Amino acid sequence: MKEEESITDLLNNLQLKFEELADQGRNDILGNQESAKGLYNLSTHCSLKNDGTCGFVFGREIFLPLPKENWPKKFLELEKNYEPSMTWPHYSMYNYTNDVCMPPNIPYFLLYFGYAVYQDKLVRCPFFVVFHLTEQLINNETLMLPQEFVIDPLASLNGITPDCYVGMPISKEEIENWFFSRGRSGNPLENYLKQKIDQEETKRRRASYLEAYSLQMTYAPDWFPQELINFAESEELYIPRQSRGDTVVNKINKPVPKVVEKSEPPQKTKRIFLLRHADYLDEGLSTRGKSQANNLAEKIRTEINDARNAIVFTSTATRAKETASIIKESLTEASFVEDEKLWSDKKHLPDQNWLKNQINNFGGETLIIISHLEYVQYLPEELGFRRNNSSYAQGVLLKDGKCIDFGY
Repeated sequence: MKEEESITDLLNNLQLKFEELADQGRNDILGNQESAKGLYNLSTHCSLKNDGTCGFVFGREIFLPLPKENWPKKFLELEKNYEPSMTWPHYSMYNYTNDVCMPPNIPYFLLYFGYAVYQDKLVRCPFFVVFHLTEQLINNETLMLPQEFVIDPLASLNGITPDCYVGMPISKEEIENWFFSRGRSGNPLENYLKQKIDQEETKRRRASYLEAYSLQMTYAPDWFPQELINFAESEELYIPRQSRGDTVVNKINKPVPKVVEKSEPPQKTKRIFLLRHADYLDEGLSTRGKSQANNLAEKIRTEINDARNAIVFTSTATRAKETASIIKESLTEASFVEDEKLWSDKKHLPDQNWLKNQINNFGGETLIIISHLEYVQYLPEELGFRRNNSSYAQGVLLKDGKCIDFGY
């Protein structure tokens, strides 16, 4: 690389190289080449170009690597926690990045997913994008301007330096959705692209239906096809009385049934306790944890009316079962259920949808759930409440449409 070569010229050259490699990678995929495995991916490669005619979806998102000697100190610490064999970062790594590196001055879209250009191949990878001041030649004048550079701990650990990177930012929500699906939904980049394509398709279809509705209202308002009627009803658009006998209009000219009010007996208050296990040492509860569990049992006992109408769900982890056991001593009349789906750690991925369904379908009076951090911290948000940050996500009580902090 020539020293006098400007960043603009360099990026232009890398753009051409990237386009050539993208075409080569796509051909490898379509030709079922062995070289495509682990390097190229059909869903992401097909999105590198928009129908092959309108340029790259990634645009000029071409980034240069930042030399390790210029990395911020926190990223040097972050590198120690990476595993060189990872293709995509673990969910715990993403959370670590949020907690350690982001606040207070790094934006949420710091983490990117895409490709590194290395040894004339595109290699799928995650990477971090940071701003760094650099000398740039603008109109024959040298200026210090911010430039986006990449920090790639995986490449550093493997002792390599890619020529450049291309990719797009992925939000925390997409990372979480990928994690909670237990990897069944591809990877975060693929999910982002699929969601984007689906949104564009939905938007295009809606625009097409609206145009058809306008034409129908102009030229044949009394003769709507059923599919267009269904769309108009979903959009709450006006539909004139139809002269065709094969169409059904659900909302227009339909008699309103007379409502007969019934007096129902008052419903008992439903309570959902979503609690994290108490403090533990190795696997079992520590002395402090046992004290916390006793305090928790006492608080629950004063909150509920009748323990005979209570059900306790507990994770099968020892720390959770010991917490539940102490609660059981206080609520001897309650029913207890152990389920591994409530276990959450490096070997057990939480099934948020399963637990959400258990809560939504619970018809009893009191449900007490003893689980782990990921459930207690994120599930309230899934149920429409704020995220639970109370005392390192100790627990909440869901009652009367409210989410109340309920710690040890």
